Amino acid sequence: MPPNSVKLIWPLVSSDSSQWSYHAVSMYMDHDEKIGSVKDYNCNDQSYDLPDGYNHRGTDIMLWPFSWNMMDENIINVVAATDGIIIHKMDGNYDRNCSIDSKDNISNSISLLHKDGSISLYYHLKINSVTKKNIGEKVEKGEVIGLVGSSGHSTGPHLHFELYDSQNKVVDPFGGPCSGRSWWEDQKPYFDTAINHIYSHESIPQLPHCPEPEIIYESDHFFQGDTVYLSSYFRDLLPNEPSLHKVLTPSGKEFKSFDFKTDIFFKVYPTLTFINIPKNGETGEWTYSINFLRKNYSWKFYVNQGPRPIKEKPKKPTKREQITLTLAQPKSARDYTCQNNNQVYFSHDSDELNKYTIFVLKRIVKYLQENGMNDVKVTGFTSSVGSKKYNLNLSMRRSFNVAKYFEENGIETVQSFGKGENKIIRDQWGREIEDKSRRVEICYRR
Repeated sequence: MPPNSVKLIWPLVSSDSSQWSYHAVSMYMDHDEKIGSVKDYNCNDQSYDLPDGYNHRGTDIMLWPFSWNMMDENIINVVAATDGIIIHKMDGNYDRNCSIDSKDNISNSISLLHKDGSISLYYHLKINSVTKKNIGEKVEKGEVIGLVGSSGHSTGPHLHFELYDSQNKVVDPFGGPCSGRSWWEDQKPYFDTAINHIYSHESIPQLPHCPEPEIIYESDHFFQGDTVYLSSYFRDLLPNEPSLHKVLTPSGKEFKSFDFKTDIFFKVYPTLTFINIPKNGETGEWTYSINFLRKNYSWKFYVNQGPRPIKEKPKKPTKREQITLTLAQPKSARDYTCQNNNQVYFSHDSDELNKYTIFVLKRIVKYLQENGMNDVKVTGFTSSVGSKKYNLNLSMRRSFNVAKYFEENGIETVQSFGKGENKIIRDQWGREIEDKSRRVEICYRR
């Protein structure tokens, strides 16, 4: 076989047929050798480097959504991207790391030599999951060689896939204007936009602190009078890319519908809405459907007759543990009115609606209803204290709780977004005003 002529298949396979997909590419190989500047294969910046001189040498494929849960259920297999001979394997190392600076920095991994002289590396595997085959034995394309984990320098469950050519030079498997040719049999698009999963929940999912698994509260059986939480999980969500969401009763009647889109790009993005099943609501199979990019996604759940038995009521999540998704409703192209006096503020590291916050929200609801304003946009923000990832989640929790309050108090159309540290409030000398930055902005229109 000529050097560097193999073609690769995708190195992850899910054993869970209930998902449309399970992953998102979080980082590509860095083609810019200068530290502090990155360039991926498409000449964009979806990569990283480190101050110690490390340029990212591979492709990071993250699990989404509920990555720890998927890892614990052993449903995401790492497979050989092409035929090869095992030339390295490592197993038995701790696999629930949450930081690239972790002291448990040895990764469970395996490396394969291909018949064209190239080499593939698979890192961060789950403990005791690496194939039992020995160094020198053959594996076939598509053969399971491990499970996704978070061992070594890792911030969460993902696969780091790295490729070297026959001259032992690191190469990018993705072909593009800032790399070489593609090594894939079927290269995925740079913006691989899709919905990975839809769920129905008895309660709002919980995201405990890393590395504890998520508590999903997934259920497809409900009762008359229940609140049903409906979520969807997008990847590579481009700005102004609309999705149409509908909830249909068993007789096909439209119970609820809304459009959703964002104004900026998100690598992964969750949405959450909720419905209250009437006490005399239709029983049988309900449908939550989403039309997105000319593709229809649907999720079925069932409503049983009568109220939910007391023993079946789910445990309520604590405020600090709640994942906040996005409550979305329709909007048109008309401009919103946004005023500084339509803001509510939060305590440090909190998303709770305290007595004063509820007092302000009651006043805003009254004003909106008296003036026929039934289309509201809620945007959450934080101070810069804490990590950007945590603050983004915190801002989404704040906006969701405000949006839920509006909808429960008669506002028909509500959207909520979280933007984390995107708009820090500063004084005239440029110093951050933390208590003013911890806020939710409320905009409205008829």
